[in-house]
Amino acid sequence: QRLNKLFSEVTEEQSSRDRFVSNAAHQLRNPIAAIQSLAEVAQNAPDLSEAQKRNRELVTASRSLVRLTEQLLSYERVRNSPVHKQPHEFDKFIAGILSAYISKVQKSQVELSFLGKCGKSEIDIDHLLAEQAILNIIDNALVHGGDKMKNITVSTKKNRDYIYLSLCNDGLSIPASSRRHLFERFEQGQLSAKRQREGAGLGLAIVKEICISHQADISVTSTTAKTCFQFRFVRK
Repeated sequence: QRLNKLFSEVTEEQSSRDRFVSNAAHQLRNPIAAIQSLAEVAQNAPDLSEAQKRNRELVTASRSLVRLTEQLLSYERVRNSPVHKQPHEFDKFIAGILSAYISKVQKSQVELSFLGKCGKSEIDIDHLLAEQAILNIIDNALVHGGDKMKNITVSTKKNRDYIYLSLCNDGLSIPASSRRHLFERFEQGQLSAKRQREGAGLGLAIVKEICISHQADISVTSTTAKTCFQFRFVRK
């Protein structure tokens, strides 16, 4: 029975990897084809102005491809690399991440605020992975929150057993049908104009893998007024 269980786990892992490779190839095909098409159009442009316009489009498409490639590599790295946990004062840790990122958020004309209620409480986390998870959530809001989103609020709280981190925004809500699959690979939530240009549905899958590596939970709630992602970490 144990041998059968091991074979079953190996088979499932191989199937999962095969699905990932297949999905990744599908995701890469469209931007690569777009870059080739734009390059050919730019090469055959009738004048300099048209060539410059096509070159700008080519740069934008190239950046999207680079981002997608980085996400693909990041997803596999998170799944297969060791986790290096160290103790961190949670509020101080979160505040440091947000202070380094606030200028990018404000460029999108969105206010970023933080309310920490954990005091000097510490948890063991991998600094780089936890930072990536938080920034992926914020990036996801900036891409999919819509033009009317004005605020992203980050807060922490604790009880005897857990420390909680909430990242909320007042942007577009996520339909219930999308929330069920939101953390799966290559899945995306709310449709938006920006989404047609950005995102590959890997950001939240990476967040989920980071949570698994930290034995943490993540959940999402979404109404017309507010969408919140909440992490739950076990206290030291």
